[in-house]
Amino acid sequence: MHVEASTAAPPETGADTIAIGIFEGEAIAHDVEGGALQALVIPGRANFDANAANPGERYPAEWVTIEEPNPDTDTVRTEAQSKGAAIFSRTEGIWPADGRVFFDCTDGGEAELGQVWEYRPRGRDRGTLRLVYESRRPEDLQSPDNVVVVPGTGDIFLQEDGDDEQFVRGVTRNGRIYDFARTVLFDSEFCGGCFSPNGRTFFLNQQGGRQPDPLNPPNDSASVTYAIWGPFDQASDREAGPGAGPAKSRRRSS
Repeated sequence: MHVEASTAAPPETGADTIAIGIFEGEAIAHDVEGGALQALVIPGRANFDANAANPGERYPAEWVTIEEPNPDTDTVRTEAQSKGAAIFSRTEGIWPADGRVFFDCTDGGEAELGQVWEYRPRGRDRGTLRLVYESRRPEDLQSPDNVVVVPGTGDIFLQEDGDDEQFVRGVTRNGRIYDFARTVLFDSEFCGGCFSPNGRTFFLNQQGGRQPDPLNPPNDSASVTYAIWGPFDQASDREAGPGAGPAKSRRRSS
């Protein structure tokens, strides 16, 4: 897909991406074969409230087509909900892996601390939705944002956008959580985590302030990119859970 950069409003660009649809959001996992813009529904449960779900529960899911994917104003969510679309709370990161799609809700759940969901397609028009994890305490997880799946283990790395200290938390496929990394230099959020093609290096950004003079050394709040070496192919069989410490097999380098 090729898109020309432009400061014009999306309807004025004529770019190919307009066919995907316009909506207020932050992340996307795109089927490059194309298709219609659709919204997820839980059959028999119109406007399913994702905050009321329990970890481990599975729900059959279907899709409804959005008739006006390129509106002049943000009417996509209104149309979707009028057709019974499920309602999630502040969906942010999303990542496809192993024939599934993982995404998080930054303030989802009863405690409004965050949820992690898995969607497994069953053909093109339906699938299964599962709540992998929901945080009950800020010490376990607070405000997950960016998401990436560890290639070697299938664990889900969540990059927080919470208060005070920020963490990268790991969540196993069976819903166990552990700390992988925490902020040390300053407390801005981690973001943009991704793995090298061979799966041996985890690249991770930490947001910081804009530097006024790129020719001089950065100040203490400058943004940072880390390269973290594994191994990342060890099964996550540690007793992870509340208060679990960082994975000891990882090393960090800036």
